[in-house]
Amino acid sequence: MPTLKDHVQAFFDLNGPLAQRLSFYEPRLPQVQMAAAIADMLEQENGRLIVEAGTGTGKSFAYLAVALLVNAKVLISTATKTLQDQLFQKDLPLALDIVKQMTGKRKHVILMKGRSNYLCLLKAKDFRPTGDLLNANSNQLLDRISEFIINTQTGDRAEILDFPDDSIYWQELSTTSETCLGQECPLYFDCFITKMRKEAQNADVIIVNHSLLCADRNLRNSVQVNEQAFAQIIPDADLWIIDEAHAIFDVATRHFGVSLSIGRMQILVRDLHKATLFKKISDPFSFRKVCEELPSLLNQLFLKFSALSQTDEALKLKDEIFDKLNFVEVNLLSLEEKDSKEKAVISSLIRRLQNIRSELDFMLGNTAKDSGYVTYVEKDNRGLTLTASPVDASQILSRALWAGSPYTVLTSASLAVNGKLDSFIGFSGFASSIDEKKLKQLILPTPFDFENQSAFYVPSRIVNPAENRFQQDMENEIRFLISLSKGGAFLLFTSYRALSATYDNLKEEIESMGLQVFRQGDAPKLSLLKDFCNADEEFGGVLFATHSFWEGVDVQGKALRMVIIDRLPFRSPEDPILKARTQQMQSEGLSAFSLLSLPEAALALKQGVGRLLRTRNDAGVVAVLDNRIYEKHYGRTLLGSLPPMRRFRDQDLLKDFWNQKILSYFC
Repeated sequence: MPTLKDHVQAFFDLNGPLAQRLSFYEPRLPQVQMAAAIADMLEQENGRLIVEAGTGTGKSFAYLAVALLVNAKVLISTATKTLQDQLFQKDLPLALDIVKQMTGKRKHVILMKGRSNYLCLLKAKDFRPTGDLLNANSNQLLDRISEFIINTQTGDRAEILDFPDDSIYWQELSTTSETCLGQECPLYFDCFITKMRKEAQNADVIIVNHSLLCADRNLRNSVQVNEQAFAQIIPDADLWIIDEAHAIFDVATRHFGVSLSIGRMQILVRDLHKATLFKKISDPFSFRKVCEELPSLLNQLFLKFSALSQTDEALKLKDEIFDKLNFVEVNLLSLEEKDSKEKAVISSLIRRLQNIRSELDFMLGNTAKDSGYVTYVEKDNRGLTLTASPVDASQILSRALWAGSPYTVLTSASLAVNGKLDSFIGFSGFASSIDEKKLKQLILPTPFDFENQSAFYVPSRIVNPAENRFQQDMENEIRFLISLSKGGAFLLFTSYRALSATYDNLKEEIESMGLQVFRQGDAPKLSLLKDFCNADEEFGGVLFATHSFWEGVDVQGKALRMVIIDRLPFRSPEDPILKARTQQMQSEGLSAFSLLSLPEAALALKQGVGRLLRTRNDAGVVAVLDNRIYEKHYGRTLLGSLPPMRRFRDQDLLKDFWNQKILSYFC
């Protein structure tokens, strides 16, 4: 009787169903090896497998073949919502058709995202864009939103074409676990979330992202400062496949932490005003005044937190905020007793208030530090956020994700540092959850011909990034590289500040070359990538980007032929999490640089380099404008983690290689 491994190998056979569906199909040995390794793991007791599958392996089809052929419930998790959609819309339909052809059965697959990605039917009923929301460019978007509200079958915001990630409209249409009324909602049984979770119980394969997976385990393990009943978001599964597994450590650091933003307090105050119930409160004027003061007081506290958290002034602010929160709660509790009609809304507001107070108490007291968390203030374009993150996320991952988990596969194109998986295994906490003898490791090489189709360029004459002249030297190198490639270039920066400075200095000059310039943040990510690819047909595109474009971006062919990285992607030494982890490791007599900073930078650099070749016919150059990779002893580790590319340090030699080798792929 054929085994699962036999069926999987038949899926990829030269004369098999996949070959029949794809023109010019060639079996990729690493792809077949990966699929076979997953099938083998399922024959073991409590199997665990880590696979680095180099760019071009086709890992999605490797694990989808097993996920759809095995007689088990499977959970697939990937790093981002964009990658979820890509997997669900691009690779999955073909894999489903092939498995149905092989078995006669079509597997039921469902896509699950976090609650805030779905339309709230209760809010949609009352959606009336106010003057604050409307502007000259709103009408077209509002038309698309209105059509979506009427016609959507899933409620997923991804259905709205070119919808900005930070759209203020969506705040008026979605809900969160904190603001949702749950079973008290009059539209609970029609809710997209309710239907999705019910459908997931009967699905064969569930596709989620790492954030949702961590949120689910957070609930299950009660790794939260506010006590909640045990609950779950995602159904239990027999097999977990964690794609883009290199990202799980950072996602866990965020999601197993606690955070409170000024924006969240502002939304609570706005919802308190919108409830229009306060004429029943004994002193509505005082109540409204206290509510309106809370965001400002919180902002003052956050501004003082990093430098003055233990001063009398900061402690007085903290006490004042808690007094006002208690005042609001007492009034809401009295209102809850009087107004049974609006009890669900009032109870939700009370719960949100209590959550904010308990989280503040956790972060501002000694509990966070005693529990192994580091507390710090972050600032972005939406304001300030107070965050407490676990110093050692590997322990939480081991306990909350891997302990007692089912058969599990962790895979990515970027897991090995200098040919070894040890650093990733340490980061992930994977090995400590099981007997190490049961942990199987596999590093599969890329099938792409990096040596002949790509070059790795580090200019010999550029100064160290710490020197004042670096910005000038960097911009001169960018001018040379852009003039060489004539567009088709990603400029990947390690900080927003470096991106902005370079963009301001070079934008007009690059446009004077007849090229079209794009910048991360000027449009939604997918729209930006689409415009970038289209630009190459006529002008040639140059995209200035930072962190979110280092990975999960798939631009194929001539459209991307030059990747320029401003400097080695070491995390800032001022990063509060890195500081805390460094101190912890030093107290244990360990080298934080060699065990933490260097492996992290190696994997990040590997991700950036991985943007270049996406198919067998791609070609181009990766330039890293940072001499330290050759001048410092740790450079060997970074270079040893990269594909076998031709290396150049001289502009003239690189230019000759470009003209003789790279251009031939675009003719």
